[in-house]
Amino acid sequence: MLQFHCGLDQMGASRENSFVFKPVIMRHKESRIKCSAGIFSQQANLEIGMQMHALESMPVFPHADATFETSNMTDGMHYVTETSRHMLCPTRRSSPVSLRHWGLSLEHVQLDLIELVCGEEFRTEKMGDATHYYFQLPIRGVCEVEIGKFKGHAAPGQAFALNSGEDARKKWIGECRQLMIRVDRLALTQALSAELDHDCRAPILFENKVQDSRAGLALRSLVFSTWQQIALLDQPEQWRIGRNLERSLLMACLGLLTHNYSEEFLAPKSPAAPYYVRRAEDYIRANLREPIGIEDLVAVSGVSSRSLYYGFRRWRGTTPMSFLRNLRLNVARDELREAQGNGERVTHIAMNIGYDHLSRFSRDYKQRFGESPSATMRRAH
Repeated sequence: MLQFHCGLDQMGASRENSFVFKPVIMRHKESRIKCSAGIFSQQANLEIGMQMHALESMPVFPHADATFETSNMTDGMHYVTETSRHMLCPTRRSSPVSLRHWGLSLEHVQLDLIELVCGEEFRTEKMGDATHYYFQLPIRGVCEVEIGKFKGHAAPGQAFALNSGEDARKKWIGECRQLMIRVDRLALTQALSAELDHDCRAPILFENKVQDSRAGLALRSLVFSTWQQIALLDQPEQWRIGRNLERSLLMACLGLLTHNYSEEFLAPKSPAAPYYVRRAEDYIRANLREPIGIEDLVAVSGVSSRSLYYGFRRWRGTTPMSFLRNLRLNVARDELREAQGNGERVTHIAMNIGYDHLSRFSRDYKQRFGESPSATMRRAH
């Protein structure tokens, strides 16, 4: 019988347990989705409600006892800190608490179902975890989330992401029932690199926002389905199925939630380009910050400039030098989002990716992204 470890302990606590999951039916009571920011449109509520109703009969949760449950405030606070890198901050320490938790560990992904009642409202604070991404999907209750300068409301059916190393404050209104996906940072980066056929030039940064309900419900449905399928695996040799299910979760996180590689990740995959186009591309990526002219690309590709030009036009939909410029601007955008300082920093970034004139860099940047470099920097801080 194939067993999966259900302990979530990152801090070395001995709360690990192995058991076999059996599917049961989960019932949802939400018919309208509300938050303090407002009420969704009637049509949107209807569509979301229909999608939620479709999930009602999906058997996904363990029929076995919870991995951990308690009605003791101190035990609950310690367990939350130890297992999820979150601090539970009740509004009143005297408030009654009820905490139940189920978990499913794959190779690089942890799935958690958490039910927590702690008075009418309570807060949690996530401490920076440099080795994992967290994706949260409320099932019941409303979560007011604050990540840096971003503030938003996540209602049932929606989702939001926490980047590795990112702190967050959350306020839950009413009962909290949520799915949480914890993904190893290196595994997600390697999965993205494999899909893009090149190393990631910068860390994956998911946008600080509450994703729309279509994305949230799609991800939630996949988590439910994965949990059910894992429960049905009963042969040790079926580990490849578990690995492929995990890969599907990684692809869903990358495809459904907005991040700095989304445009490239979601672009239609081009047919295999001729060797001379790929040679030029490899040279550009390896020497992106160095002076590169068309004569350099012709030399490394081994064909004439005319052949190289038409090769890029046919297989990449652009010219060799436009391809170079766009890659440089992508790198500049990532660096501007992480930069601190004033206009001198913009000049430094422009020169560091091969631009000799700031005015040309600003013009190209605004043409590609619809805003000035300094505007990107201001929005990031």
